[in-house]
Amino acid sequence: MWALHVTGGLREQDVAACLESSMPYVRAWALQLTLESSVASPTLLAKMADLAEKDASPVVRLYLASALQKLPLEQRPAILKGLVRHAEDADDHNLPLMYWYAAEPLAVKDPRAAYELVAASPITKLASFMTRRIGSIGSPEALDLLVGSLSGTARDRVILGELKEALKGQRKVAMPKSWAGAFDILMKNGDAKVREQALSLAVIFGDARALDRLRDLLRAAGTDVEMRKNALDALVAAYDLKLPPVLLELLDSEPLRGRPCALWRRSMTRRRPRPSFACIRSSRRPTNATHSTRSPVRAVSARRS
Repeated sequence: MWALHVTGGLREQDVAACLESSMPYVRAWALQLTLESSVASPTLLAKMADLAEKDASPVVRLYLASALQKLPLEQRPAILKGLVRHAEDADDHNLPLMYWYAAEPLAVKDPRAAYELVAASPITKLASFMTRRIGSIGSPEALDLLVGSLSGTARDRVILGELKEALKGQRKVAMPKSWAGAFDILMKNGDAKVREQALSLAVIFGDARALDRLRDLLRAAGTDVEMRKNALDALVAAYDLKLPPVLLELLDSEPLRGRPCALWRRSMTRRRPRPSFACIRSSRRPTNATHSTRSPVRAVSARRS
């Protein structure tokens, strides 16, 4: 096969015979060599789709994934559809990433088709990657696609988390059309993490309903500390005008005691109008005087003076 390839004598019928070989490496190299020197014919594409779905060898699937990157985007979905169904590949070191490298450009070409291609795949990281990639496009249509896919299932946690990462650092994003209804459903979810992620996204989308809920979450002493920190970060990022009195209350909360001052100092470097934090200069001290040699009140007062 190699000799025929380098001498230009590897014909399509030879490739077809090699693809029927019982030896995985013969099938794999037949794919690679034929696509190095020619354009895939409809017959070869159909055979590749069949191998993607039925071939038991991870070696052949690896070569198929590599070969996909040489094909035009419109020819990839039929082959990828078979590859991403292999649950046994989920923990492989290479195959999920190779599938992703072939699928990633489809997100820009047709976000909906790209998402549907991997959404139900047992290789769960593919859906996570695609969600973040589509979210990073940032168009109203792309965001509405992801928000519209929230269905009250366990998958919501992944979608919200990846969408939040895709929009990280953005202060204000136009609210997707389907967000208003989705938010009400998400806030009834029994998973506290889902509710926290939904609130953070609501702030980015400019949903006023989120600010009151975030302040309540921030005040809830029995809530997970990380969730309260995330709520605080979201409120500061939103320049919430009702936040300063809440920050004063947090000076008595040991897990969050130093965080208000750190966030206040960060806000000093921003040019946008920000809420007044003058109330933190109160002479009120933390109840635990031994917590730090320099209390948050003194730190803020020194910064302001």
